[in-house]
Amino acid sequence: MSQTDKKLNAFHAKFIPSHPEQTSLRKRLSPTMTISLSKMYPVLLLLDNCLNNILWLNNTHYHYFNNVILLILSLNFLIADRTSQSLYSILILWVGLLSTELLIMSIVYYCITLSNDLETDEPPTLEDIFNLIDAITHKLHILKEESIVSKLQIDSKLSIIIIVGVTSIIQWALMSCIAVKRYVISYLIFCSIYHSDWVQATLRLLWRSGYIRNVIHLVDRFKKKRPIKSLKDLISIQEIKSNESRLKVSDLEIMESYMDIIHLEQTDSVKVLELTIWENQRKWNGKGWFTKLFSYERGPFSIFDAGQTVLDCKAPLKFEDGLFDGWTWLDKKWEINDWVYFDSCWNLVGSKDSLQCYTRSRKWVRRILQLESNNESKKNV
Repeated sequence: MSQTDKKLNAFHAKFIPSHPEQTSLRKRLSPTMTISLSKMYPVLLLLDNCLNNILWLNNTHYHYFNNVILLILSLNFLIADRTSQSLYSILILWVGLLSTELLIMSIVYYCITLSNDLETDEPPTLEDIFNLIDAITHKLHILKEESIVSKLQIDSKLSIIIIVGVTSIIQWALMSCIAVKRYVISYLIFCSIYHSDWVQATLRLLWRSGYIRNVIHLVDRFKKKRPIKSLKDLISIQEIKSNESRLKVSDLEIMESYMDIIHLEQTDSVKVLELTIWENQRKWNGKGWFTKLFSYERGPFSIFDAGQTVLDCKAPLKFEDGLFDGWTWLDKKWEINDWVYFDSCWNLVGSKDSLQCYTRSRKWVRRILQLESNNESKKNV
């Protein structure tokens, strides 16, 4: 390894993630599967190179610019108007034809070179094949994460209708302003440079704007359900999640002074329910953590229903009153857990704040109980 390569490796993270479970997987592979993977290795190399070109992963960015220009000129040649006899049209056709030939020749040259290298070099080991598969999988994951569609939650018919309607209007507006040919070429240019460093950096800067986020998450704003405002609704949702248990009062650790207040005896049978409310905050640059959140995301306080859907609710202290049907607070106050930190899309990061953390949540937990029906009959006797 040269001195330059050592410096590059010192400053650049390794792309391929390590997977210790691969050792056991290799031992279980049959000879037939091993031979099949070896035969697939050239195809995997071609796929990996295509993903490298799409994601602009190599340091030689001028190479990608050349490919983009050749691709655009080739497309322009394929859809060009060949009826015109002007000098400009002839020049465009000639440049497009030359670009198409260069593009095809470069692809053929790469395939032939790859085939020759595989024939002269040693055959790939299982570790090489697995590392290549890991790299391809990781690059496909990057394609998914960096796509605009990944930021949209398409999980209902309403989402599909709204997205199709909005995109159709945008398409109609663009195609009414510019010709179809220019629109196709512009769209191709955008797709070709979308994953370049400067485009991704620009998109991240634009993503800081609250207006752009509200437009992208317009569907989510329509899908938000009615917030939970009463203790009865809160208990009904928590009961559906099977958070309850039936116990004897003697099994609970309750101070006798508090038992006298809520009128319980050691032989009473009660239904205990644990209420959980999440407090949510977002980090704003230069200001710190606040309960101010975007209109499309969860509110300052929220709960999860049985389907893990986020529902906004009031602050826990506002549920102190409103007891009904024999429900009584078992704990004197809410127990507040430590903060759990997430990224900007509410994906879990860890239990400590870091540069990756933009949102955080903590649980408010309090138990509530209800006397069983047999206690009512005992009182009547």
